[in-house]
Amino acid sequence: MKNPRLYMLMRTDMNSLTPGRACAQAAHAQSEFEYWARIHSINLASWKNDRIFGTVIVLRVDPNDSLTNWESKITELELFWGTVIDPKYPIQDGIITHYVKDIPTCTWVYCNKENGDKLFGNLKLY
Repeated sequence: MKNPRLYMLMRTDMNSLTPGRACAQAAHAQSEFEYWARIHSINLASWKNDRIFGTVIVLRVDPNDSLTNWESKITELELFWGTVIDPKYPIQDGIITHYVKDIPTCTWVYCNKENGDKLFGNLKLY
């Protein structure tokens, strides 16, 4: 693949998804992507370009939109993608922490820059 990128679509409709938590979710997304690539025998050499990491672009998903809408568009284009589902997302309510089960926090998409620009060109950086 020429000019590969890893795009991450981060939710902005969750007040609890602070910048630090968003960074953690992005790290989860990259780990999930690299695991997925390994089990599907995808060569990441062109993405990493002689480095230990490749180009990652984190974008904001508008609160009026949803990851599900994006997943439909991405699936139609037959791109490689996945959604990070946090199995135990913590939400602080005073001194009590609630753990919400199976919260989707972000979606990762692996594609070339041209497809990424076409698909995500109207989204802003996170």
